[in-house]
Amino acid sequence: MTNYQELMLSVCFGTTMGYLLAGLGMIIYEGICFIKKKVKAHKEKKTQQNADDNERTGDNQ
Repeated sequence: MTNYQELMLSVCFGTTMGYLLAGLGMIIYEGICFIKKKVKAHKEKKTQQNADDNERTGDNQ
C-alpha cells in the first residue's frame, strides 16, 4: 500500500469513527435529557396531586 492509500484509509476510518462516536454521544445526551424531563414531570404531577389532595381534605396551611 502506498503512502497516499494509507493516508486515505486513515482519514476515512477517522471520519467514520468520529461520526459514529458523535452519533452515540448524541443518543446518550438525548436519553439523559429525556429521563430528566420525565422525572421533572413526575415530580410536578406528584406535587400537584398532593396540593389537590390537601385542598380536598382541608389541610392547606
